[in-house]
Amino acid sequence: MHSAPTPVSPDIGLCDDCRLELLDPADRRFRYPFINCTNCGPRFTILRDIPYDRPMTTMDSFTLCAACRAEYDSPSDRRFHAQPNACSACGPQLQYRHSGSPEQIAAIGDDALRLAQSELLAGRIVAIKGLGRLYTWPVMTANDAAVARLRARKGRDAKPLAVMARDLHAVGNQQQVLRLDVQVLERMIRVQKVQCIRDVAQVGQRIDADGAGRR
Repeated sequence: MHSAPTPVSPDIGLCDDCRLELLDPADRRFRYPFINCTNCGPRFTILRDIPYDRPMTTMDSFTLCAACRAEYDSPSDRRFHAQPNACSACGPQLQYRHSGSPEQIAAIGDDALRLAQSELLAGRIVAIKGLGRLYTWPVMTANDAAVARLRARKGRDAKPLAVMARDLHAVGNQQQVLRLDVQVLERMIRVQKVQCIRDVAQVGQRIDADGAGRR
């Protein structure tokens, strides 16, 4: 007898409510990079085992503060049983670590973000790890040398690489986006036909399709 497969929700892009909180200086989650709720945030990438409960995720070592616990326990709150629920008081913090000494924290918070930004602008590869177990290796797409180094490390001579864009306006500078694709592009990663990709030639060399995803 075979057990039925257990469906697991994919990671979901930031919802409008969380975006408003993230940008609200009066909100307790202002600029908290790991903000989420039951309508958005990581799912599959934080799961270690089933059932999908906090002790079975990468968030099990972070104890909810009183405010987050109240949200988690309230059926009327949109964070009711949101397994990755957290804030700057009780959740993970943004950290920057050098590859030569990964056990040492070089910077935290906005300082960590600025360091990563400077490394990217200098043409270096930065490994980014979110709440889950997966890493992304971003580089500046306009830097052909950086993209070439990334291709060498990943063993991808010509296979298309994903492109992460700030918003649809930035995506529109690289391709013609169909109206039906707008909602999908805003919320999850997918392969999208590229009409014009002159500025990222090394990312999609010898191909006519590229991955485009919102941050």
